[in-house]
Amino acid sequence: MGMYKKSMLIEESDNVAVAVEPIQAGECTLVAGEEITANEYIKEGHKIARTDIEKGAEIIKYGVHIGVATQFIKKGDWVHEHNVYDDFEEINREQRAYYRSMAPDAMDYTIHHKYKKEELDLPETIMGYKRADGSFGIRNQVVVISLVQCSNNAAQRISAACNVPATFVDAACGEFPDRFERTRRGFITTGTHPNTFGVVLLSLGCQQTDPEDVAEEIRKTGRPVVNISIQADGGVTKAIQDGIAAVEDLKRQAEAQKREPCPLSGLIIGGYNGGSDWTSGLSANPVVGEAIDMHLSAGGRAVEVCGRGGYPTTAASYEIGMRLMDIGDFFNEDCTRRGGKGLSQVNPTPGNKAGGLTTMTEKNLGSFKTQGHRRILGILDCGDPVPGAGAWGINQAQGANDAYASTTLAMSGCHICLFTTGRGNPIGNACMTTIKITGNPQTATALEDMIGAQKAAALREEVELLGAGREFDMEAVRNGTLSPVFFGSALTTFGVEPFLEEFLRMTTPPLPRVSDQGEVDVFSEDFSAFVFKIQANMNKAHRDRIAFMRIVSGKFEADREVYHVQGGKKIRLSRPQQLMAAEREIIEEAYAGDIIGVFDPGIFSIGDTVTVPGKKFKFSGIPTFEPEHFMRVSPKDTMKRKQFIKGTEQIAQEGAIQIFKTPYTGMEEVIVGVVGTLQFDVLEYRLKNEYNVELYMEGLPYEYLRWIDHDGDEPLKEEDLLLPNDAKLVEDYKGNQLLLFASQWSIQWVSDRNKGLKLAEFGGAKF
Repeated sequence: MGMYKKSMLIEESDNVAVAVEPIQAGECTLVAGEEITANEYIKEGHKIARTDIEKGAEIIKYGVHIGVATQFIKKGDWVHEHNVYDDFEEINREQRAYYRSMAPDAMDYTIHHKYKKEELDLPETIMGYKRADGSFGIRNQVVVISLVQCSNNAAQRISAACNVPATFVDAACGEFPDRFERTRRGFITTGTHPNTFGVVLLSLGCQQTDPEDVAEEIRKTGRPVVNISIQADGGVTKAIQDGIAAVEDLKRQAEAQKREPCPLSGLIIGGYNGGSDWTSGLSANPVVGEAIDMHLSAGGRAVEVCGRGGYPTTAASYEIGMRLMDIGDFFNEDCTRRGGKGLSQVNPTPGNKAGGLTTMTEKNLGSFKTQGHRRILGILDCGDPVPGAGAWGINQAQGANDAYASTTLAMSGCHICLFTTGRGNPIGNACMTTIKITGNPQTATALEDMIGAQKAAALREEVELLGAGREFDMEAVRNGTLSPVFFGSALTTFGVEPFLEEFLRMTTPPLPRVSDQGEVDVFSEDFSAFVFKIQANMNKAHRDRIAFMRIVSGKFEADREVYHVQGGKKIRLSRPQQLMAAEREIIEEAYAGDIIGVFDPGIFSIGDTVTVPGKKFKFSGIPTFEPEHFMRVSPKDTMKRKQFIKGTEQIAQEGAIQIFKTPYTGMEEVIVGVVGTLQFDVLEYRLKNEYNVELYMEGLPYEYLRWIDHDGDEPLKEEDLLLPNDAKLVEDYKGNQLLLFASQWSIQWVSDRNKGLKLAEFGGAKF
C-alpha cells in the first residue's frame, strides 16, 4: 500500500472523519488504525464516512449528533449537505423546551475557573495609557469620526493623509428614532473608547446628529475633541485641510503621553469568529477559549457576541439562561420572517459549507469553543459598557453579521478582539486591536491580502523570532552552559517589555564566585570585587575612563585602601559612582551584588581582582570569544600615531576588540580581531569621534587564532618557525605570542612541521 492521505478523527465515537488534505477517489486514509478507501473526491476539511450509515441515522462529530443521513451513506463516501439533513431547529426546540420546563434551581450555575490565578504566573500589570475617566488604553490613537454619509469621503481622505483610523456611517440622516439613538451611542463610544486619545468629528452640517451633543459627551471623559462642519468651514477642501491640521496637532499631544503600569485585570478581551471552516473549531477557537480562560482566572474581563443565543449551561443564573434562549428564538424567528428560511438554512453560509461545515450544530460546536469554560454574568445591549470582572454577552440578535459584531464589541470598550477565521475575514474596527487567528494554512498564506503586505511580513518575522532557540533551561543558564537570547527591537517596541519582565524574573540574589583559593562567599566580611567592564570617554569633556566592578563580598567604603591583585599594589578607589542611564551618583558605600564604577588611570583590565589588603586570591577569568574576522589598521595621518595607539589600546582594554602586532615592531599599524564585523564600524567611528583619528583598514584572510605555549626567555621569531603563506606570527598588546591561520589545514600543517611547538586554542586574554 502507498502513502495514506491525512485525515483526523476528533472523538472515538464519531462515525465521520475529517480530511486534512484532499483525498481522490480510490485513495486511502487511515482512521484509528482502520484503512478507508474514498469512493469519491473528498475536499480538504470535509467529512468522510468512517462506517456505513443507514438512512435516518445520526451523523456523529465531536462525539455528538450534528445531523441526520437523508440516504444510505457507504463507508468512504463524502458526507455533506447532499446527504445530510440539518435538524438543528427541531433539536433546538426540544432542548429549549426541556430547559424551560426545569425548575430555576435545577441546574448548578456555579462559576468554576479552569485555572488558578497563582498557577498562571501572569503579571499584575501591563503598560498602557491612563485616561481621566479611570480607564486605560493599549493604544493612544487619534480617531476621525464621520457623523453622516455625506462626510465619509472627506473623513477617509483625512485618515489617509494622517495615517490615523477613521469610522464611517451609512446613515445618521433621517433614521428612525430607535436606530438613530444606537448610531448616536456608536459615535460617543468610539470617542470615549479606552484606546482613543482624542477625536476629530467631521459632519456635513445639516445632518440629524448634533455634533456638539456628541462632542460634549466625549469631553466629559477628558478627551480633546475638534468639531469640523463642511458647510460651516467653507467646503470640502477647506474642511479636509483643517481636519488634517487638527489631527496632526492631536497626534503631537498623544505622543507626549507616556505609558504607565495598568492593571491586567482591567483589560477587556472580546471573542468572535467569522468565515468559519473545519479548522476553526479544531484549532483557532479552542486557542481563544484557552486565552480567555486564563484572563478570567486572573480577574480579567471578557465579552462574547450572543447572536444565536445559548443555553442555561453557559449562564451564571437561571434568568440569564432564559434570556439567552429568548435571543436565540428571536434570531431564528426573525430569519424566518425576513427571508422565509430558518436559522439552520441560512447559517452556515455558503462559505461555511464550502469550508466543510454542513449543519448549524456542527458550526456551533466549533464556535462554542471560543467560550472556554466561562459562564456569562449578564447580557449587554449594544453600546453598554462592561460592568466588571468576568464574562459578559452582547445581544447581537438585531445585527447578525461580522461587521455588526465587531462594532458592538468595540462599543462595549473591548481593548482587543480575538477574531478567529478559517477561510479569512477582513473585518476589523478602528478603535480596538483585532487579532486574526486561523488554523487554516491556506488562509495563513494569504495574510498579505487581509492585513497588508508590510504588516504580514512583520508578523511572520515576529512569530519566527518567538520560536527561535532551544528549550529554555534556567538551571543551565545559572550553570553557565546556556545563554538566554532575547529577540526584540527598541525602535519598534517589539519584545522590550517581555525582556525586562523576564530579565527581572531570572535575576538571582548575589552569588558566591570561584577564585584560585576556592569559593568566595557573599556573606564574607572581607571586601572583594572583580572588574567586568571598562569604558573610556564616558565623559568626553574630561576624557575619563571608568572601570566597572561587581562587589562579590563584604562592604565597600569610599576612599578605603584596597589591594589590586594583578597590579600587586595597594590603591585607593577614587570617586566611586553608580550609573543609571546618563545620570551619575557618587556613593559612599556598597554591598555584595552592587555594581560600582571607579576612575581608572589605566591600571585595570577586564577580569582583575580587587580585595582587602592581605588577601591575594584571584577570581576566575571572564570568558571571551575567539575573533573570527581580522583587519590591518593604521592611521591615515602619521602625525596622529600617539592618538591612534592610545585609542586602539583603550578600546581593546574595554573588550570590544582585540589588537595584535608583528613582534619586534611598533604600533604604527595593528591587526584588529573581532567576533562580528559590526565591531570594525564601531572602532572606526570611535577613533574618529573620540580621538580624531581616521583609519586605513585592510581586510585579512585569517579565521583562526592559537596561543603559542613557549617556555623560552626570548620571544619566537617567524624565521624560527616553518609557516605556510596563510599563517602569521603576532603578539597581543601584553606581549603574549599567537599564530593567525586562514584554515584548519594550516593549523595541522604547522603542528606537524614544528616539533615541540605547543599550540592552545584561544580562550581569551592571558591575565
